[in-house]
Amino acid sequence: MRRGPKVLVSAYDTLGAPEVHQLDHEIELERLLRGCAHATLEDARYSNEKMNRQIAEHLAERALRT
Repeated sequence: MRRGPKVLVSAYDTLGAPEVHQLDHEIELERLLRGCAHATLEDARYSNEKMNRQIAEHLAERALRT
């Protein structure tokens, strides 16, 4: 859920019955986007598919500009 420049993030485990690991952790939207972008770029480095790598890089760059 977004609240101005911040978002609420929750983490669940859904292998069996849903288990909440983190509920409504408030974080700056910019920090969340930056973290996602860096993780996406890191993952793209290991992709053997050129198109998948290009899409991931484009998405990450867009998130960093947001």
